[in-house]
Amino acid sequence: MSTDPSTPGWFTLGDLLAGHALTRPDDTALVCGPDRLSWRALDRRVDALAAALADRGAGPGERVLWLGQNCHRLLEALFAAARLGAVLCPVNWRQRPEELRFVLEDADPVVVL
Repeated sequence: MSTDPSTPGWFTLGDLLAGHALTRPDDTALVCGPDRLSWRALDRRVDALAAALADRGAGPGERVLWLGQNCHRLLEALFAAARLGAVLCPVNWRQRPEELRFVLEDADPVVVL
């Protein structure tokens, strides 16, 4: 697939979520423990998170660091960063402090979740 946005058929990860929210809004998008979200609900949560990230300086090419265990919020952060053209950098939450310090300095994220 082409990476040129002017090419027909080109779309982003954010577009993929929006498409599912439009064509199958009430179908289950994800399950995480007791939490279940429809495509519509996921899309709305991602929009809200993207707005919050943008308010804190996240945008095209910027890095957003995720420091936490795996859960549906990680997927929401991935979609939200994609909507902004930002890059999500998941970090191993079990890293030692000196390893985490290196990652933070190297990635230079605008937001840490």
